[in-house]
Amino acid sequence: MECGATVDAPSNSIQAEMQQALVNANGEIQQLRTTISAMRDQLENARLDEQERIQRATAMANDEVLQLRQTVAAMRDELEKSRFAEQARIQQAVANAHEELANMRATVQALREKMEKQKADSEDLVQNIQATSRGELKQLHLTIVELRERLEKQHANS
Repeated sequence: MECGATVDAPSNSIQAEMQQALVNANGEIQQLRTTISAMRDQLENARLDEQERIQRATAMANDEVLQLRQTVAAMRDELEKSRFAEQARIQQAVANAHEELANMRATVQALREKMEKQKADSEDLVQNIQATSRGELKQLHLTIVELRERLEKQHANS
């Protein structure tokens, strides 16, 4: 029996080791299950936190988009008002320029007519002066001829 006892002793020892290994494995499995459960809880909490962050970020982004849209709308209104005011100023400037141009044309025409009248008057005056000068010149020539004849007669008589 001893032989059997020796065979049984290692077998008991193996069984005890196996049982201990099984207990250890079951304990390790339980720890892993606990760890997995804790990690699942952490993962779920992380997902919930991430969803909350995403919702907050989305809400903030939506608020910012709304503010930007309002700003853009206000800027468009300002730009439209500015364009309208600029067009009104341009139209007024064009109207003023046309009026000033019409006034300048009228002034130029009046000055041109006055200048032409002065030119005609000057030409008439020049012609009158020339005619008078020609008459005086003719008269002076006649006087020179008459005086020359008298001188020649006096020289001939002397």
